[in-house]
Amino acid sequence: MIDGPKLHLVSGKGGVGKTWVAAALARHLAAQGARTLFVSFDDTADTHPVFGCPLGYEPVAVAPNLSVSRVEARAALLEYVRRRMTFSMVYEAAISNPLVGRFLSALPIFEELMCLGKLYDLSTDPDSPWDQVVFDAPATGHCQILLNIPKVAAKTLVAGPIYRSALEIQQMLTDPTIAQLLIVTLPEETPVREAQQLASYAQSEAGLRCPAFLVNRVLPDRFSTADTVQLQAQLDACTERWAEPVAQALALDTAVAGEQRGQLASLQAVAQDLAMRVLELPELVEASPEGLIEPVAQVLA
Repeated sequence: MIDGPKLHLVSGKGGVGKTWVAAALARHLAAQGARTLFVSFDDTADTHPVFGCPLGYEPVAVAPNLSVSRVEARAALLEYVRRRMTFSMVYEAAISNPLVGRFLSALPIFEELMCLGKLYDLSTDPDSPWDQVVFDAPATGHCQILLNIPKVAAKTLVAGPIYRSALEIQQMLTDPTIAQLLIVTLPEETPVREAQQLASYAQSEAGLRCPAFLVNRVLPDRFSTADTVQLQAQLDACTERWAEPVAQALALDTAVAGEQRGQLASLQAVAQDLAMRVLELPELVEASPEGLIEPVAQVLA
């Protein structure tokens, strides 16, 4: 068994590569021998963008110890009714009605609450077939709403099965032995700001453990300041046609690396206040999904 939480929520601003990082984490956990389920929140794609497998409610095996599925609100509700409700056949017939389905989908917190309920069952049920669950959560803003749903439901409702479920979900999220939130960002101003806001909210308001910021696509320090000055002087003195574009590339690389280091310093300061780590993931250029997953998994290890 792997020590630590069983449920890993991975979020970040759209476009920062959170799905790739979550996939790499799932691959790493599976490689350690843990029966791992990668759960996607995406309800639009028929094929998973990283693993290339069909994406549906029922898990699909993609590698040894690793399967992929997605949460579907109505399917999760039907499963909940079958397991917990008396006279479940009556409820099933109602839920299967298209009109009822459209009504449920229109409820503001229906999909999010059913999603969290499914994660609760996967992570706390002693009969769950999974040792580890990696949830490719919504982007930062939507993720913050998702984390707030159990509190809202518990305050709005005062009794009944949904109220009890909301309390159970809230207890799961605030238990560091069960759940944790990993926040993926790029070393750029807007993603870093959103990552900081989500981490602060998750810890102070939702009570969810956030051990690390995962900073994706960090450029290596190719040249020291002295090396850059010397190279620039040599390129300025060179009369060859290739010298000017090389000089421009050097200037751009230096500027981007400098901006990244500034954002990393800002993130480090916030991470220190929140007792978090900052883990840098290198920028990779690979032709295949597997080529990207394995190096990131090694860093996460």
